[in-house]
Amino acid sequence: MSDLAQLAHELASLGVQCVFGIPGEGPSLHLLTALEKLGVAFQLVPHEAAGALMAAGFASATGTPGVAISIKGPGFGNMLAGITSNWLDRQPVLTLSESYGPGSSSARMHKRIDHCRMVRPVVKAYWDNCSPELLPKLWHLCGAEEPGPVHLDISARMDQTPSIDETPEISSRVERLPQEAARLLRAARRPAVIVGSLANRRQWRTKLNAMQVPVLTTVAGKGAIDESLPHAGGVFTNSGGAFSPEKQILPKADLILGLGLRVTELIDIQKLPAPLVALDELSGKARGLDPVMEALADAPAFDEALDIVAEKAWGKRELDEARSVLSTELRLDRWLPAAAFRMLQDLLPDESTFFMDTGNFCVIGEHVLVGRRPLQVMGSTLARSMGVALPRGTGAALAAPGRPVVVAVGDGGICLYPEVLSIAVQKKLPVILVLMKDGFYSSIREVAIREGLSEEIIRVPRPSWTGLFESMGCPSHRVGSKASLETAVRSIDGRSGPMFLELEFDAEEYMAMTGGIR
Repeated sequence: MSDLAQLAHELASLGVQCVFGIPGEGPSLHLLTALEKLGVAFQLVPHEAAGALMAAGFASATGTPGVAISIKGPGFGNMLAGITSNWLDRQPVLTLSESYGPGSSSARMHKRIDHCRMVRPVVKAYWDNCSPELLPKLWHLCGAEEPGPVHLDISARMDQTPSIDETPEISSRVERLPQEAARLLRAARRPAVIVGSLANRRQWRTKLNAMQVPVLTTVAGKGAIDESLPHAGGVFTNSGGAFSPEKQILPKADLILGLGLRVTELIDIQKLPAPLVALDELSGKARGLDPVMEALADAPAFDEALDIVAEKAWGKRELDEARSVLSTELRLDRWLPAAAFRMLQDLLPDESTFFMDTGNFCVIGEHVLVGRRPLQVMGSTLARSMGVALPRGTGAALAAPGRPVVVAVGDGGICLYPEVLSIAVQKKLPVILVLMKDGFYSSIREVAIREGLSEEIIRVPRPSWTGLFESMGCPSHRVGSKASLETAVRSIDGRSGPMFLELEFDAEEYMAMTGGIR
């Protein structure tokens, strides 16, 4: 059996279901042919970066790492943008690219670049032509805490087998809650809980749902608690405005329990308004939040902390007031993204998943969309990378073809990978692409106006995109009111494929809608 055939068997045995990318005429084509014979699907994509991002979406829907592939040199360079986004968003994706193999002439320069030097800062590990037997270690590393991308260069011969380049396992976690942490939690009368995305990878949901104190999540942790419950406090970014729940609730707490609360999941790094006890599986992740107590923890320690807090009760009145204030500031009665998000979630099936791109509209969506289950509301929640929502959402739709996926993008994000929607057309995937359009990069426009800088350089031409998507075979609607949005959404037939909705808003109201919220 050839090295590439053996690599294909290893990938299949690890449970790989689909590979995304653009192959070349060399080892990538041989590897994909071997995988096809083993029943592993391949999805050709319009751009290598989109392949890495679709693999991330597929991973979020399946709970296992995604896989993407490219050729060497320029193909790898294209894929690097997707790898970088996956690194910033802690997405477990194994990427592979063709490379010059052992014994290749150093004089051969066609498409030759130093993959390792380019990718090493944005992956957990890089391997060059390792033997196929090492793949399980690479696969495990991809999903280990913190999850993230790893990269493997491949050639016809996979026999260099360099030393393993990986993050060491954490060996100093405590199995019991430190006495000082337990003391602080027991003494607190008004504790609040903030959980990060770690909560969606651990078994805390039942305990969090049963709490009687305010529980907030980072944006990446949305859905770790059912946000329709009375004690769910919404999202915590550490940069919320006066009308955000975090600004209204946390100053009234006398202690904050942070579980997997990591600065990489926040926008601002500053001291919290109440003393913080931070527990995590990894050390130093709350640095900058000035915790009074920070400790490594394992499952029993997390459970003990949650059990102590479960004995407390407060915050129902405060949370009701905070939600009322937020609802008023969101202006749900106006034709703005808040009303659109609310209508989409109310009108679509409960199992629908939402992917948001970056922009002012995503600030609104984070507060309006209710995460009733883990990973129901997703996007570039850490990196705020523009353009990633459509490929990630389409990748997730491929993994769960019957589940509606709503992808919300702005004027900037729609431009980057629009061709990905053609895959949803071909596969008849229920992807609803929603363009929230005001004609500007509005979050940047706010700064331009405040500092007297040019607005024209971030003005986006406002042609309609409906013609492009209709040419792909995707039904498209221009929407300018609540009534027309309801008509369009009610016409959706999840069995016939995707739909494009172009929502146009007043630019001045659109820019002002996040005031007091972020």
